[in-house]
Amino acid sequence: MRTCPTCRLRYTGDDETNCLVDGTALVELADPRIGSELSGRFRIEEVIGRGGMATVYRAHQWRVGNDVAIKVMHERFAHDATARERVEREAASTAQLAHPNIVEVYDVGQTEDRVPYIAMELLNGKPLDQVIRRRKAIPIRELIGLGLQCARGLSRAHDFDVVHRDIKPENLFVCMSDDRQIEERRVGKEC
Repeated sequence: MRTCPTCRLRYTGDDETNCLVDGTALVELADPRIGSELSGRFRIEEVIGRGGMATVYRAHQWRVGNDVAIKVMHERFAHDATARERVEREAASTAQLAHPNIVEVYDVGQTEDRVPYIAMELLNGKPLDQVIRRRKAIPIRELIGLGLQCARGLSRAHDFDVVHRDIKPENLFVCMSDDRQIEERRVGKEC
């Protein structure tokens, strides 16, 4: 999240570099969760994504030595019963799917200040919208491959009567293999 140091207006998107009100250069806000411990199992290390409902962090699961992604609901929604139920339902439905094109969910819990979180597989890659912006033109063969992987993940979700209600490039993740080639795509809400 960024803020204007003059008027204190906050910006959640990455597109703005200057305040829309007074033109001042925006500055990055420090995230109070960075460096904190979560549920005695995870150490929050950095922000890797932000969205309307949640922030996604890279975290280290220190007991087993794995890095994971932790999706923490924004505090403004933490006491909204409908929003909390939505996060719990998302985690439960995603955890049951077990498919190569769907992100794996490891755990669900609450922060010390009772904000819901989901611990999940940390993916190596970028959201599809960023890939499209960076590469401009993607070969048709690659696009077909990505589309097929997306369809397979959605088909698996539909097998369990799970409907993803927000399919868009920002919520589709293009994973990279060790040799940096596009390997697979995961369907999942990042934020």
